[in-house]
Amino acid sequence: MAILKTHEREDGSYLGVFDLHEVPFPVKRIFFVSSAQNENCARGSHAHHKCRQVLSCLSGKIEIQYENKSSKDTVVLYAGESFLHENLEWAVLNFIEKDSLMLSLCSHEYDEEEYIRDYKIFKGLINKKLD
Repeated sequence: MAILKTHEREDGSYLGVFDLHEVPFPVKRIFFVSSAQNENCARGSHAHHKCRQVLSCLSGKIEIQYENKSSKDTVVLYAGESFLHENLEWAVLNFIEKDSLMLSLCSHEYDEEEYIRDYKIFKGLINKKLD
């Protein structure tokens, strides 16, 4: 997903620009997650009922293990790469390198009731959707 455009310089620095018209939904919330000085820092381990997210790696290396009703896979994001995280999709994020930074663009405002934090409940929901 090419939402984040980076313009690199010879010294290794870069400018990141988001083309919000490329986001497949209106953005209602934005947040950042950093691994700080931690390596292999796990985050996520949940799904959302309705919320969709574009997850963009701003620096470092982030592995995303995801599962939805039709597939289960892993993607690795490097600086400048993005992943469309759909609703009813379980995701576990591993910030592999120190100082990895992720930006999330969300289709919904924060609502704790929107989260599915129990994997068994998630599996029941997606299995019901297959019937």
